[in-house]
Amino acid sequence: MVLLSPDSVKSDSVRREIEYALGNANYAGRLFPVLLRPTEDVPWILRRLQLIHAKDNPAEISKRIASALQRVA
Repeated sequence: MVLLSPDSVKSDSVRREIEYALGNANYAGRLFPVLLRPTEDVPWILRRLQLIHAKDNPAEISKRIASALQRVA
């Protein structure tokens, strides 16, 4: 999971970790962007993934993540 907020999307460390996860085959289909606070600066590559909103129903979030992980297992 990558936690997104106005501060985190500006962080070089967070960007490097995102790049690493996207470039590593071990993490294919296993990167889940979670929007903690609204920001317009979400990297375009993460917008292509299913963005999870932290305010969503926790049970629904769990189901979506479990379903995605089953597809890549």
